Amino acid sequence: MKILVRKLWKWTWRSSLITAVVAAAVIGICWQIYPFPEDLLEAPPSSPLVFDRHGRVLAARVARDEQWRLPIALDQIHPHLVEATLAVEDSRFHQHPGVDSLAVMRAFGHNLIAGEIVSGASTLTMQVCKMLDPSRRTLSTKLKESLRALQLERRIDKEEILELYLNLAPYGGNVRGAEAASRLWFGKSASELSLAEAALLAGLPQSPSFYCPDRHPQAAKRRRNEVLRRMFEEGYIDESTCRQTQAQALHVFPLTGAGRRLGQSGAEHWNAMVLQARAQGGGTTLDLEVQRAVVSLALQHVQSLNQDLHLAIVVIDLAGSEIRALLGSPDFWAPRAGQVNGATAWRSPGSALKPFFYGAAFDRGRLVPSSLVPDQSLQRQGWRPENFDSTVKGWVSAEEALQRSLNLPAIRILEALGVEAGVGVLEAAGLVFAEEAAHRGGLALATGAVEVRLVDLVNAYACLGRGGLHLPWRMFTDQEPVPPRRVLGERSCRQLDHVLSCRNRPAAGLADALPGQSAWFMWKTGTSAGRRDAVAVGHNGRFAIGVWIGDVSGAGHPELVGRQVAEPLLVRLFQHPRLAGEVEPIPLEKEEPLRKPWFQGPEPLRIDFPASEASYLCSEETLALQVQVRPQEEFHWFLNGRMLGQGAQPAPLLELKPGRHRLRAVAKDGRTTQLGFEVRRLW
Repeated sequence: MKILVRKLWKWTWRSSLITAVVAAAVIGICWQIYPFPEDLLEAPPSSPLVFDRHGRVLAARVARDEQWRLPIALDQIHPHLVEATLAVEDSRFHQHPGVDSLAVMRAFGHNLIAGEIVSGASTLTMQVCKMLDPSRRTLSTKLKESLRALQLERRIDKEEILELYLNLAPYGGNVRGAEAASRLWFGKSASELSLAEAALLAGLPQSPSFYCPDRHPQAAKRRRNEVLRRMFEEGYIDESTCRQTQAQALHVFPLTGAGRRLGQSGAEHWNAMVLQARAQGGGTTLDLEVQRAVVSLALQHVQSLNQDLHLAIVVIDLAGSEIRALLGSPDFWAPRAGQVNGATAWRSPGSALKPFFYGAAFDRGRLVPSSLVPDQSLQRQGWRPENFDSTVKGWVSAEEALQRSLNLPAIRILEALGVEAGVGVLEAAGLVFAEEAAHRGGLALATGAVEVRLVDLVNAYACLGRGGLHLPWRMFTDQEPVPPRRVLGERSCRQLDHVLSCRNRPAAGLADALPGQSAWFMWKTGTSAGRRDAVAVGHNGRFAIGVWIGDVSGAGHPELVGRQVAEPLLVRLFQHPRLAGEVEPIPLEKEEPLRKPWFQGPEPLRIDFPASEASYLCSEETLALQVQVRPQEEFHWFLNGRMLGQGAQPAPLLELKPGRHRLRAVAKDGRTTQLGFEVRRLW
């Protein structure tokens, strides 16, 4: 018997040795004949991602092959998911060379006893090879996977293989990879997974359809708890943690509507613009927190509007002309026109182009804010333009004409400037027009008889905010910066800031606010012919912001007046803590004399005392100030909107209480001037 056992042992040992030698020879030959295909390691198509300037995901789309894939590095995946995956899929991952001989023998024994395949021996490396080169499940396929696994382990290290698996594994439906699964099932990154969430994900690849948590929650929970048990057995967690986590309920999002859910940043139009410009998305200049603030204010404002009206907002950072927020419509998913992007739609700007013609006139030394311009009827080739209120004032200062958005003075200024020159200024500031549209508009350009895009209009005001320097607006953080181009002189832009300042005229909701109680900004409104568009746009030295409100069908509405419907929202945007300016402009110095004024009218009015935007200290209940004005005529005087006296009179003596005051003088021929100042208590 001993001799028989010895012979049997010797035969077994020789057979095993021969088998091992033959297997090694076969593997060596196959290794040379069937080298590992390099193209298998090429990255599969990934889902396009759109990020905000801080790296937060704004939107994601399925990849070209209709799969959700979001690549992620291994060191960014929560250790819970790595440990859960190793515990349930390949506990000896770090000990075997790609094929686990112990697992093969164990599986062979189990299957032999059961008389059918009840256990597999696929290592995590073999599963990666299968996912890289999927084929039908046969014995030859299994052998091929084993060879590829051995080859792969020689090409890359264990950490890279584990990263490949966690980026390729199926996690239900058309979801591939841990990052996509984490964001779609739980609405968070794989770096933020809890233990229960990680265990659930780790259990899905074995049978993604059967364990799909939104369709088969009970099966998914049993599988999750099995993963937790294996983590306990492998020493990753203790028994108490295992039991407590097993008792937790499942909480997942359904895969239906996953794309829409990932895009719930309120920036759907922005995301579409980004993906149209770059199919793979990327890092953008938009700031998610600023976008949310804009969306919140827009949704509040839209409640006060006719349901047929559309709304769009653009916010541009002056420093680099980077778009910080863009809202194309209040509700992208609204069935009626929700997907029309009002920020890039071609619409009339109304009077919002006028500051650029005034600025060009200031630049040429032909006008200053106090210059008188004719607000008188005119006719050009049968065209009889009118002011918005159908009245004429005679001679008014350029400052008042621009503040009151008078059409007739603006048309005369554009005429003196020249349409070609006016169009050149607009284009240099970044405005884009349809072919020849600006030239066909002629003098009517001054009243908005041309279509522009809101995003370009806001960037033109950003040019004013930078003191006349133009930069193209930017969408992507990796765009190469370009040197700025001078469009208008810095002094001319400061004059426009002064004329259109919220300190020199009442803004919606800020009429009674003191300078320290409201953030500074300048702005201009516009209303298109037929009341089809209402626009308000300006800057505060930090951001340029524009609001457009209208009907996408082009229909007119009586309420579509820029000052009435767009300005209130613009004011609230400029007062929001995330958008408010930080520095108020320095008051203008004395006006320079004109080289050759365009218009010769009567002597302009000028209030020499009190000074514009000055502060005066008061030690009593009231402060007496004697007004000084040029020329020394009789005027109608108005203090804080109320008329002083019964009619025209010389410069009055004002008795003023502490607070903010506005003084206005109106001559008999309609000339007018006004200024603001403040009286403060001495103690």
